[in-house]
Amino acid sequence: MKIKRMVIVFFWIILIPTTLLILSYYPSIGRIEKWAIAFVIGLVYAFIFRKTLKMKFF
Repeated sequence: MKIKRMVIVFFWIILIPTTLLILSYYPSIGRIEKWAIAFVIGLVYAFIFRKTLKMKFF
């Protein structure tokens, strides 16, 4: 259980800065929109990741 939580936290720590870095190449997008897009992408990835974890371990 602890390992699973660590993996998800690690995944989020990598995902959000990477997403923001990619979005920073598009100057037309505002800061709030960038965070909103990063959050949505993060939620989608977390949902997919959770499903794959359930398939593997449960």
